[in-house]
Amino acid sequence: MQALIIFDVNTGSDDVKYGLQNMGYHSAWIDIKTDITYNLPSNTVWKPDSELSVALKDIKSIINELNNRGKNIILLRCIVVSAHPWEGEPGTRS
Repeated sequence: MQALIIFDVNTGSDDVKYGLQNMGYHSAWIDIKTDITYNLPSNTVWKPDSELSVALKDIKSIINELNNRGKNIILLRCIVVSAHPWEGEPGTRS
């Protein structure tokens, strides 16, 4: 399953995203049929071969780890959904 995480935090969004990327999450994907890169919104990441419940645990774990290093990040809202099938607009990298 491909897990897509969409999240809002009170602060440190880039830190959370960077932490998730270090765990194998991506901020874009390439359509292999068209070779088009689809850039996700700034508070969205996806990971191939991840269960939805694991993805939710991953973001909570990253936030906990960052908070243990002195951050004060609160997960305001989060949804984890299957990223397949999908349709999209490529957008530009932000």
